Amino acid sequence: EIVAWHLAGREEINIYDPTSGSGSLLIHIGQAVARRNGNPNDIKYYAQELKENTYNLTRMNLVMRGILPDNIVTRNGDTLKSDWPWFDTDETKDETYEPLFVDAVVSNPPYSQNWEPPEPGEDIRFEYGIAPKSKADYAFLLHDLYHLRDDGIMTIVLPHGVLFRGGEEGTIRRNLVENHHIQAIIGLPANIFFGTGIPTIVMVLRKHRNDDHVLVVDASKYFAKDGKNNKLRASDIKRIVDAVSENRDVDKFSRLVSIDEIRQNDYNLNIPRYVDSSETAESWDVYSTMFGGIPKQDIDALNKYWNVFPGLRQRLFAEENGHSAKLAVQDVREAVNADSGVSAYIQRYREVFTDYPSYLRGELVGNAVNVSIAAEEETLTNDLLRRLAGIPLVDAYTAYQVLDDSWQK
Repeated sequence: EIVAWHLAGREEINIYDPTSGSGSLLIHIGQAVARRNGNPNDIKYYAQELKENTYNLTRMNLVMRGILPDNIVTRNGDTLKSDWPWFDTDETKDETYEPLFVDAVVSNPPYSQNWEPPEPGEDIRFEYGIAPKSKADYAFLLHDLYHLRDDGIMTIVLPHGVLFRGGEEGTIRRNLVENHHIQAIIGLPANIFFGTGIPTIVMVLRKHRNDDHVLVVDASKYFAKDGKNNKLRASDIKRIVDAVSENRDVDKFSRLVSIDEIRQNDYNLNIPRYVDSSETAESWDVYSTMFGGIPKQDIDALNKYWNVFPGLRQRLFAEENGHSAKLAVQDVREAVNADSGVSAYIQRYREVFTDYPSYLRGELVGNAVNVSIAAEEETLTNDLLRRLAGIPLVDAYTAYQVLDDSWQK
């Protein structure tokens, strides 16, 4: 979704996965781009995979998804040892070499893999440093970055260690920060990838950026249990994408961090240094526990409701001292429903959705012949969020999840 947001509006798009596996990541990226751009045949797919059996899976998977053969370019080879494209022979190297530069690179490489590093300065891909022999994570990242066009974007899944490990990796990290390549770091929940339970990150990088900030996102708390694994729901993904695409500061979720602050932290990018997503510690009012009453701090904790319904707090509670209060009404539900602010809020909500059934019927039934299955959910989502924009207290992401669950059915 992040890649699709960046590429929206482009007519011809080249995307590349240098560790393609079964090809599923490329397919998902292509589907997301097609939803935003309309024509899936405008996307050209480049894939490279080391293992021959898996490489054949990539080719088969892309063809079975209806992608035009002319839009599929695959290669069975070692991404780090032999860069794309390989040469016919060493003798014709100068004539056959055409560097591959694409609009987007996406990859989920094997984590902390052993590799055979070249000598410094020997390979142009690794201008920011040579990754350690026992951890190829930054070798894959620098390979991906090299193959981006000037206005391209890349996303890569990596273990958390790349954010704070020192040595040569620290040098590479410093160079990436100082050259403004890192757009965002997204911490994911543990146990969401098959075959590994470790928590991972997605790093978003660009070839050229003028922005001197890095967006740090801690999305590790937003997921649903799915058997033994955790799963990102549509609303969890949208929450991340909105934060990244709009550079949002969201309490306990995301923060725009200046490069100067990262320098002060010696280029350590560990997420908890910048985003505190921990739960607020529970506290108790000893006075109220001893002498009775409803603790004032518990009433204060509901401030988002008192801000929307300003007279309701005084209607419900008689605050006797600085510590606690007592109920001022016999029936709380009845008192809430009788409040004029609450009545106005409910009426406003209903008015916003008065025409919703007819709108949906028009979109999905009246326009059934022309409806674009790939793009329609986004159309409905934008309409839903527009309706909810002026309605406080409703979590737009929860509403979107309800819409997505219904759409999948």
